[in-house]
Amino acid sequence: MIQKTSRLLSLDYLRGFFIVVIIIDHLYRFPSLYAAITGEGRLWVTAAEGFVIISGLLIGYVRGYKNKQLPLLEVSKKIWMRALLLYIWLIIATFVYTLLIWYIPTSSGTAWVPIAAGDWGMLFAETLTMSTTHVWVYFLHIYALLLAFTPLVIWLLRRDNVVGILLFTAAGYILGRVISVEWLQWMPLFYIPAIAGYYLPAIQQSWQSLTPKKRTIYRSTVFVVSGLTLVASIICIFVLNNSTAGMFFNDLFTKQYTFNSARVLISLLWFIALALLFERYKDWIGRYLGWLLLPFGIRSLTAYITHGIVLFILAYIFIDLDNIWYNTAIGSLAILLAWVLVKQKIVQRYIPQ
Repeated sequence: MIQKTSRLLSLDYLRGFFIVVIIIDHLYRFPSLYAAITGEGRLWVTAAEGFVIISGLLIGYVRGYKNKQLPLLEVSKKIWMRALLLYIWLIIATFVYTLLIWYIPTSSGTAWVPIAAGDWGMLFAETLTMSTTHVWVYFLHIYALLLAFTPLVIWLLRRDNVVGILLFTAAGYILGRVISVEWLQWMPLFYIPAIAGYYLPAIQQSWQSLTPKKRTIYRSTVFVVSGLTLVASIICIFVLNNSTAGMFFNDLFTKQYTFNSARVLISLLWFIALALLFERYKDWIGRYLGWLLLPFGIRSLTAYITHGIVLFILAYIFIDLDNIWYNTAIGSLAILLAWVLVKQKIVQRYIPQ
């Protein structure tokens, strides 16, 4: 599946791909040719789910498997410091983006901030408690909170207590749905991949031990089922959205008010399909797209935190037009500017990767 290298390149490329999709979806200039790869952020699964899954997978691999010889307290301190750092940057970014939107008129629409302009008290209270976070950095509060409980998961992993993790995750997910706390509902998409990350070398070995025929059958099955559900998602969202059947399936996979379990399952399925696809074609991807995806993949959080700067600049300069070529050009510019920003030494020095 994924061969041992100094880095898991296929996952770096995949994480970079998620960043590209997030930039396009947050820019939200449609119609655009980029809709063919992003689904306008409206499909049954979006890049946000993929980003959470890959983050959990790598936490399980790096802090779980690779650091398993280190004392748990030492690993836990690293994880908690990371969570604190993300919380701090969540606050900084939310303040910066909110103030820009409050006080600088733009040529086109920007992400809505649900706080009245100039209401500093509400901004402080909502941001510090993470009750309101800017949509451009929304993932940070979910990631920080999930990281806070990760040491418990690693403690269970060191005892091979997978059942305990699954029970903990299920309990958190159910509680999140009952009391309508969103970050709890994301637990399966973080901690289940963390299990896979911890056992990744064993999974790789088991995969390689299969005959080529069996690997082809399993891979093809994942691709076919993922492809069929992707097509169904496109049809239900863009063709049958107002029909009874379309609304039924769209509600089944929604995360609008509650993160339905069907969406959790299909998110994991689509991620596995993408991981297999990127692993299979990683040499081709590296040759032709590595220049773009690798910087985004290695410094995914840097790109995620700073991409709002690019979005605001473009909103300030360019008006909204219902033109596919115009929007595609602006999307390309957004990706390029975000890439340039991520590569700046001063950005790399101060913003977490």
